[in-house]
Amino acid sequence: MLGNDQWKPLGLTGMFLDALSIVPTKDNFWSSTTPQDHHTHYKGRLVEPYSRLQSVVSTLSRGPVAPSDRIGFADKQLIMKSCAADGKLLRADFPAAIIDLVLFNRAKLHQHILEQTETENNRVLGEVWATSVDLGYTGRLNYKVLLSVTSAALSVTPDFLGLPDDVEYVAWESNTTSDIHMLATERELIVPESESKLDFQLWYFAPVLPNKWTILGEIDTKWIPFSNDRFTGLEVTDTKAHFFINGLEGENVSLKFLNAEKQLVHVSCQIPSSGEMKINIPDPIC
Repeated sequence: MLGNDQWKPLGLTGMFLDALSIVPTKDNFWSSTTPQDHHTHYKGRLVEPYSRLQSVVSTLSRGPVAPSDRIGFADKQLIMKSCAADGKLLRADFPAAIIDLVLFNRAKLHQHILEQTETENNRVLGEVWATSVDLGYTGRLNYKVLLSVTSAALSVTPDFLGLPDDVEYVAWESNTTSDIHMLATERELIVPESESKLDFQLWYFAPVLPNKWTILGEIDTKWIPFSNDRFTGLEVTDTKAHFFINGLEGENVSLKFLNAEKQLVHVSCQIPSSGEMKINIPDPIC
């Protein structure tokens, strides 16, 4: 049914299915919020109110992303946030899984240990999932993705995310990609409360390279902006780095970086006939 919560079990089942080399699936969804007539299945003009959330969880599951709008109703821009121009899914390395803190919280609720009022150590957490992307460099370019849906505010530190102490990280939320936060080892970042399925929080955490640049990736156009399905051959030294992006010939790829002065740098590239393009840092030109 439209607007339902069939996606929620993926936070638990996805990790078990992945361990068995089975791909989880959320089922299909409508990408458009425009009312659609479906005389053969649904009756009347119906609408999917949470199309963005459905698209996000489908992508984070690492399973099929299956928009099923009526012909002429599909939201192309939303659908393309999950894939490259040729339809190749841009995914994280693992299915997003519910974090341990949420499981502990639910166990306490089940045992009636938590009170009804929320405090710093006693708050009701909803669906909070995490996954990661490792772009290489001996595990020191490990990106994190955190999804929070209908959950209380959450305090996030590098230790909370399992990040190395000797690597600096930056963070941003999918709806405010121009607002970059520095995540220092001794400082926390507060993920705001998500009151409904419409205002979910999708946060990204990216490592700073030794030359003080940060690869943010396709932060304005993709749910997973730094996928191994797009980025290959990353090599890093103390002063520079380079990597390759792949895609369909003629595909426009919009990349963003944070330079050593913590300024956003935007680069737009068009994939050549070879299907890949080399990007150098600093001076990331196509």
